[in-house]
Amino acid sequence: MSEINLSNLAKLEISLIHLYRKSAYPIYSWLDTKGIKPIQCSYNPSCSHYTEQAIIKYGAINGPVKGLARILRCGPSKRIIDDPLD
Repeated sequence: MSEINLSNLAKLEISLIHLYRKSAYPIYSWLDTKGIKPIQCSYNPSCSHYTEQAIIKYGAINGPVKGLARILRCGPSKRIIDDPLD
């Protein structure tokens, strides 16, 4: 696998996404044990994975913009919508 050349800003953004995942997922699991069903992601891949992929492909500025646009399209859905990064 070839190494991806990312700017320091892109590396920081991806680190923040990883921090979000490590902190949010345990909270969702804990809520589930208490009988509280957290809202499930409507998209595959999840918005955090999509944004990470967008940062890698489009850079530290355009990547988060694509991720934010994806988050703004989000809404509760009873089915999973496949929406890969183009």
